[in-house]
Amino acid sequence: MKKNQFNITEQMDFYKSQLIDYTWDDIINLGILVARILELPKERKYKGLYWLSQKESNELITTCN
Repeated sequence: MKKNQFNITEQMDFYKSQLIDYTWDDIINLGILVARILELPKERKYKGLYWLSQKESNELITTCN
């Protein structure tokens, strides 16, 4: 086994298969959304980050588009 590698357990494989397939556009749009939130004034920034933290992962894709 190479350095920094580990064995994937059945449970890890199960959770990996349940992940949503994001496209690069989805990832970039989410990054832009986070950057916009971080640029807000302090009070609105925390509200925006809280709002974002309440979203399910599948909702994040539709939120960014």
